[in-house]
Amino acid sequence: MITAGAKRSRRAPAPTPGRAPVRPAAEVVPAPARKRPAARKPRKGGDLVGYARVSTAEQDPALQLDALNTAGCWRVFTDHASGSREDRPELAAALDSLRPGDTLVVWRLDRLGRSLPHLIDTVTALADRGVGFGR
Repeated sequence: MITAGAKRSRRAPAPTPGRAPVRPAAEVVPAPARKRPAARKPRKGGDLVGYARVSTAEQDPALQLDALNTAGCWRVFTDHASGSREDRPELAAALDSLRPGDTLVVWRLDRLGRSLPHLIDTVTALADRGVGFGR
């Protein structure tokens, strides 16, 4: 009971039942920064170039990007398009950037080909150009 003239405590009020307590702004911890691949190192036999694809804009390619960066890809191209579409601009850019001796790396085979025949044609075309393919 508080009487007239009594001083109130400056302590924070008790949290409302059923609600999580709010942290003061000083305790907020920022999210860790994403690791970037180390500076480009020349590889014996060419560079690793990555390609990631998600079907919709709502999907997040972070898992694919992390795997490709861990694999050592110095550059990763990312498309936000259905695999059945023929016009995938980032795939075209990735294929154009490859030189003989380079290797195209994908997270899973279905990220590259629209169908099995398309995948076989793409990998065969890469081999004809002297480009490797990895998963």
